[in-house]
Amino acid sequence: MFIVFNEELKNEYLSYLNNIGSQSVIKKVYNPLFKASEKYETKLTKDISEFSGDELNIFFSKEYKCLSKKTLLIKVSCVRRYAKWCKDNGLPVSDECVNFTIDVIDSLKDTGNAYIKSPRDLAIKIGTNVPLTYDTKDRILVKVRAAIWLVYAGMRQHDVINIKRENIYIKEKFIKYKDKYYEIYPEMTEDIMRAYNIDSEACSCKDYFIRRANGNPFTISSLMIYLSEQQKTLMKGDFKLTFEKVRMSGLYYRTYQREQLGCPVDFSDEIVYRMEQSNRKSKDEKMSYIQIKFCIKKGYQDYLKLWQ
Repeated sequence: MFIVFNEELKNEYLSYLNNIGSQSVIKKVYNPLFKASEKYETKLTKDISEFSGDELNIFFSKEYKCLSKKTLLIKVSCVRRYAKWCKDNGLPVSDECVNFTIDVIDSLKDTGNAYIKSPRDLAIKIGTNVPLTYDTKDRILVKVRAAIWLVYAGMRQHDVINIKRENIYIKEKFIKYKDKYYEIYPEMTEDIMRAYNIDSEACSCKDYFIRRANGNPFTISSLMIYLSEQQKTLMKGDFKLTFEKVRMSGLYYRTYQREQLGCPVDFSDEIVYRMEQSNRKSKDEKMSYIQIKFCIKKGYQDYLKLWQ
């Protein structure tokens, strides 16, 4: 256990977050945040919730540097949230902390557009981030690349691991699963073919497509881990592929293509899907219909910048 300033108060706040189901926020944000703030809090002999605006600017620019604007803004938001909780519980806080907005982000790198423009661009990203070794029989990388394309084509992540070889129609250039059709883009054909042919020719057409050497299917979490570890090993560039980033890029690409043909922009299916996902989360992490709709449309506006 690391040392924190005003430990009893912070543990009480973390217990509050834990009780409302925000364990992931504790692990990813507050634990490293409170660990980092201890030195500066000790120097100023006061809790971070009592920092002035100038002191917070110094803390975030010198004592606790973030690599991107997005990460920094998340940390700032969490400090405000902590200060507000302290104030609501009658503790002395700085109003500047409760209402703090950062003004030192210009020197930070912008992570750029979070989306991938087209199948051609995704093929380039896959080639850079998930390159095949000289041994083209590398089953895991072959399957990860195929899974990325399936997600881009519009399949839900939990469906990717459940499709079978009989669902793949390579010559017809589509995948049929649960009465839905997914296009096999020209750029993805090679990776799909490679994943299809890597298995024994003697295997049944009913076997899982994204499967292990022993015939058992991968879990989506294991594919995510393989993808993440592969990119950590390479450390090439700042753009990292994630299944969610790929999925949304594919959705926005198809939406853009339909819009060019005069079709209206329609994210109703995605909104329903996001609502279902949100309802499984803790009360503190749930998003409303309006919030979800705004995030999807905002993401599409960001994606469209790639075509400007």
